[in-house]
Amino acid sequence: MSHYQHIKEGGYKVFLRKVNSLFIRICLMISGILAIPCVLLIRLFKGIILIRLGTLRSDRIGHFAADSGQHFASNILNTKRTVNLYWLSKKKYISNKQLELMVRRNFLVFNFVRYLDYWNRLLPGGEIHSSDCKSRDIMGVLQKSKEKMSFISSEESQAKEWMYKYGWSGGDPFVCLMVRDSTYLINANLYETLDFSYHNYRDTDISNYIEAIEWLANQGVWVFRMGRKMHKPIAITHPKIIDYAFCENQSDLQDVWMFANCNLCISTGTGPDTVSDVYCRPMLYLNYVPISNLVSWNNAIHVPKHLIYIKTGKYLTLSEHIKHSYLDSEQYVNAGIEVVEMSPMEILQAVQERFKNVFEGSSFQHNNTKQNTIFWKILLESDASSENRFIHEGSGVADYFFKNNPNWLK
Repeated sequence: MSHYQHIKEGGYKVFLRKVNSLFIRICLMISGILAIPCVLLIRLFKGIILIRLGTLRSDRIGHFAADSGQHFASNILNTKRTVNLYWLSKKKYISNKQLELMVRRNFLVFNFVRYLDYWNRLLPGGEIHSSDCKSRDIMGVLQKSKEKMSFISSEESQAKEWMYKYGWSGGDPFVCLMVRDSTYLINANLYETLDFSYHNYRDTDISNYIEAIEWLANQGVWVFRMGRKMHKPIAITHPKIIDYAFCENQSDLQDVWMFANCNLCISTGTGPDTVSDVYCRPMLYLNYVPISNLVSWNNAIHVPKHLIYIKTGKYLTLSEHIKHSYLDSEQYVNAGIEVVEMSPMEILQAVQERFKNVFEGSSFQHNNTKQNTIFWKILLESDASSENRFIHEGSGVADYFFKNNPNWLK
């Protein structure tokens, strides 16, 4: 395709999006003829039964899993006379069909709720009827509610049958490994005009994890490297290490089932691992930045990437990490900060520590240690504290990191 053709095609797509946006707005305005009376009736009868309206963001699996998981838990905990109605934010693109099936089995999902939700938010006084979720479980509902969206028997059988073909036996411990790179978002073509390179600071090299995952496999733990489209395969051959990201027989069911049932999820902090979080699986987040956005509501241990001032070569302290909690690669560059990922030895140390905690039955609670007590004090006294209201007793930073970086808390 020539440069001119590419520009022409891009302009046509922009035009279609504008037309589509205009069409949606017209539909929303016309919908008011029916929706407004319905909204007024909903408000009129709130003393008898409370009807709440909300949406589940379905175009990105991280948001889809987090939002649906938290809403499910909240609905279970809510014993009041309440009916929750939902609509999916993206009808044309659903990030995971298995999650959609489970959501439709467990929620009242209807397209018309979109219009009721729109007008309820537009008309003053509708806050009590809005059901919102921001993908971060700041109220700890996932831990408070032990009931989760379940798989039906046929789904359980199908997912396990896939595992059996690779030699896994029911009851064998297994780990899901999710190492982010940019390949998926580059190829997914979700938003033609959005350049996702702004958060390439989160990318890491799968090669640096080989020593750690081989060590895990030698302990008898299966390791499934997850992902749909990744930059390169794992350069290692081991019967207990399966590079699912390069398997031909991937499926939405298998994605969700493995993350929901693994004994441990090791991740760099990206979308699919949220399924493990929602199902309250133990987590190990490696190369995690910004650290102020850590998962405080789950049994989750974190190790950040190193942030280094380019001019001086000085490593940033925790307080400086928090100050420079950027979500854009260019912001780190403009601040004169180099983002350096963990070495293979550091990854191995973190994995070995987490293995002891998860697989050897240690009851050790990380945030009760002196270092983690200081860590949480600094974090909660910062502006980032509003995102960490509920703190799980197992959430914190790996011990080895404090020992290797004694000045980090100063």
